[in-house]
Amino acid sequence: MLNKLSPALLCATLALAGCATQTPAGGEESGTTLDVFVHNDVPGAATMKISLVNAYADATTCAKSVSIARKGFMKDQDQHSTIKIPAGKPFTASVATSWTRFGAGGNDYCSVTATFTPQANTSYRALLKLNNGANSCQLQIADQNNREVPFQAPAYSCDQSMGTAKNGAVGFRSVTPTGLIIFVPR
Repeated sequence: MLNKLSPALLCATLALAGCATQTPAGGEESGTTLDVFVHNDVPGAATMKISLVNAYADATTCAKSVSIARKGFMKDQDQHSTIKIPAGKPFTASVATSWTRFGAGGNDYCSVTATFTPQANTSYRALLKLNNGANSCQLQIADQNNREVPFQAPAYSCDQSMGTAKNGAVGFRSVTPTGLIIFVPR
């Protein structure tokens, strides 16, 4: 049934699923937070945008995914609620944005997965930003003192919501009239 949804309906369904998020294990007691900002300035009057943040227990296999934030019907520049994250050990998360240009027959999508080791009682800020041509996206992480935080990024994003894509590469997902789902890296 899901593969027969129109791209716009699929996007709206994902956007309404925002209540199913949770705090990653160890995040409650660490005093460490992550604020995620997404800049999706894709032009188009009839465009709907969403963003997703997932955490992973295993950065190598992308196993044990947990949805930690979702934002539907987002503005061009938007922010998720503050997320409590674990400290003192590697933390892996993907930040993604998707947008539908109504009438285009599908969804564009970009995601970056990153691993860094947060320190206790520290606030971090992550920014996922599309480039001007909307053919790639970049992730920046900074601490509470606005210092850039280095991170490791695998070749491919752990977020497989729209298909397998290289970290930071935009792809296009479409559902054909026969229900076949096609994901094409751009």
